Amino acid sequence: MGSCAKHILVMAKPTHITYTLRTQPTLLPDDLSERLEYVTFTATAGGRIKKIWIVSPGTLFVIFSQLVAPLQAAHIVGELRKGNTVQLPGTYTPTQLCEFGFRDIE
Repeated sequence: MGSCAKHILVMAKPTHITYTLRTQPTLLPDDLSERLEYVTFTATAGGRIKKIWIVSPGTLFVIFSQLVAPLQAAHIVGELRKGNTVQLPGTYTPTQLCEFGFRDIE
Protein backbone atom coordinates (compact mmCIF):
# COMPACT_ATOMS: atom_id res chain seq x y z
CA MET A 1 0.00 0.00 0.00
CA GLY A 2 1.54 3.36 -1.07
CA SER A 3 1.85 6.41 1.11
CA CYS A 4 -1.24 8.06 -0.43
CA ALA A 5 -3.42 5.01 0.26
CA LYS A 6 -2.12 4.86 3.82
CA HIS A 7 -2.77 8.57 4.22
CA ILE A 8 -6.32 8.34 2.84
CA LEU A 9 -7.12 5.72 5.49
CA VAL A 10 -5.89 8.15 8.14
CA MET A 11 -7.97 10.93 6.57
CA ALA A 12 -11.15 9.18 7.74
CA LYS A 13 -10.57 11.12 10.97
CA PRO A 14 -11.68 14.78 10.84
CA THR A 15 -8.86 17.17 10.04
CA HIS A 16 -8.64 20.92 9.60
CA ILE A 17 -5.14 21.09 8.14
CA THR A 18 -4.98 22.95 4.85
CA TYR A 19 -1.95 23.93 2.83
CA THR A 20 -1.07 26.90 0.69
CA LEU A 21 0.66 26.10 -2.56
CA ARG A 22 3.45 28.10 -4.19
CA THR A 23 5.15 27.39 -7.51
CA GLN A 24 8.65 28.45 -8.46
CA PRO A 25 10.07 27.98 -11.97
CA THR A 26 13.58 27.01 -12.95
CA LEU A 27 14.60 28.45 -16.31
CA LEU A 28 17.56 27.32 -18.40
CA PRO A 29 19.24 29.21 -21.25
CA ASP A 30 17.98 28.20 -24.69
CA ASP A 31 19.70 30.05 -27.54
CA LEU A 32 18.70 33.72 -27.14
CA SER A 33 16.04 33.22 -24.45
CA GLU A 34 15.30 31.00 -21.48
CA ARG A 35 13.02 28.00 -21.34
CA LEU A 36 11.09 26.53 -18.45
CA GLU A 37 12.97 23.42 -17.29
CA TYR A 38 10.91 22.41 -14.25
CA VAL A 39 8.64 23.79 -11.54
CA THR A 40 8.98 23.34 -7.77
CA PHE A 41 5.68 23.10 -5.88
CA THR A 42 5.88 23.95 -2.17
CA ALA A 43 2.95 23.12 0.11
CA THR A 44 3.00 24.89 3.49
CA ALA A 45 0.82 24.53 6.59
CA GLY A 46 2.15 26.04 9.80
CA GLY A 47 5.59 24.50 10.24
CA ARG A 48 4.92 21.71 7.73
CA ILE A 49 6.62 22.08 4.34
CA LYS A 50 6.49 19.56 1.49
CA LYS A 51 7.92 19.90 -2.02
CA ILE A 52 7.51 18.15 -5.35
CA TRP A 53 9.05 18.89 -8.72
CA ILE A 54 7.30 18.75 -12.09
CA VAL A 55 9.88 18.16 -14.80
CA SER A 56 7.49 18.03 -17.78
CA PRO A 57 6.59 21.70 -18.31
CA GLY A 58 4.51 20.84 -21.39
CA THR A 59 1.82 19.44 -19.09
CA LEU A 60 1.63 22.40 -16.69
CA PHE A 61 -1.64 23.78 -18.07
CA VAL A 62 -3.34 20.41 -17.51
CA ILE A 63 -1.82 20.13 -14.03
CA PHE A 64 -2.92 23.62 -12.97
CA SER A 65 -6.38 23.08 -14.46
CA GLN A 66 -6.87 20.38 -11.80
CA LEU A 67 -6.48 23.06 -9.13
CA VAL A 68 -7.83 26.30 -10.64
CA ALA A 69 -10.06 27.51 -13.47
CA PRO A 70 -8.56 27.21 -16.99
CA LEU A 71 -8.12 30.98 -17.38
CA GLN A 72 -6.18 31.12 -14.10
CA ALA A 73 -4.16 28.06 -15.16
CA ALA A 74 -3.12 29.80 -18.39
CA HIS A 75 -2.11 32.92 -16.45
CA ILE A 76 -0.05 30.89 -13.95
CA VAL A 77 1.79 29.03 -16.73
CA GLY A 78 2.50 32.36 -18.46
CA GLU A 79 3.97 33.82 -15.27
CA LEU A 80 6.13 30.75 -14.69
CA ARG A 81 7.48 30.93 -18.24
CA LYS A 82 8.53 34.54 -17.47
CA GLY A 83 10.43 33.26 -14.41
CA ASN A 84 7.95 34.50 -11.80
CA THR A 85 7.06 32.60 -8.63
CA VAL A 86 3.28 32.20 -8.24
CA GLN A 87 1.21 31.67 -5.10
CA LEU A 88 -1.87 29.64 -6.01
CA PRO A 89 -5.19 30.95 -4.74
CA GLY A 90 -6.95 29.23 -1.87
CA THR A 91 -5.87 26.35 0.33
CA TYR A 92 -5.67 22.63 -0.28
CA THR A 93 -6.36 19.59 1.89
CA PRO A 94 -3.83 16.78 2.30
CA THR A 95 -6.11 14.55 0.18
CA GLN A 96 -6.09 17.06 -2.69
CA LEU A 97 -2.31 17.36 -2.54
CA CYS A 98 -1.88 13.59 -2.39
CA GLU A 99 -4.01 13.22 -5.54
CA PHE A 100 -1.90 15.95 -7.12
CA GLY A 101 1.35 14.07 -6.51
CA PHE A 102 2.55 14.95 -3.00
CA ARG A 103 3.51 11.93 -0.91
CA ASP A 104 3.68 11.42 2.85
CA ILE A 105 1.73 14.61 3.47
CA GLU A 106 -0.04 15.11 6.79
